[in-house]
Amino acid sequence: MEMIGHTSLVYSVDAHLSGIVASGSEDCFLKIWRDGTCIQSIEHPGCVWDIKFLKNGDIVTACSDGTVRIWTLHSDSICDPLELEAFRLELSQYKTSRYLFVLQFKLVNTL
Repeated sequence: MEMIGHTSLVYSVDAHLSGIVASGSEDCFLKIWRDGTCIQSIEHPGCVWDIKFLKNGDIVTACSDGTVRIWTLHSDSICDPLELEAFRLELSQYKTSRYLFVLQFKLVNTL
């Protein structure tokens, strides 16, 4: 089966007994697949080097920002709202820094 959706190198793929597949990529996304179709994309503040399913269906990601994160569907296990907001801020800062670098690179390229 071919699953198309990442925009860069795929570093890791894992499958759960439920049939769900997860993949991590240089494009900074964890993608979750069912029957070859991407059902969710979760952006990270860096490349997603590795992903693994836990027995309960949670997904662990290892990101190039040096952080290991656990993603869950279980509402009783969701992180503290302050921690979630810190992740959103980190992601926003990463995207801004990437955008500024691209702008700078383009300006240097046009001289």
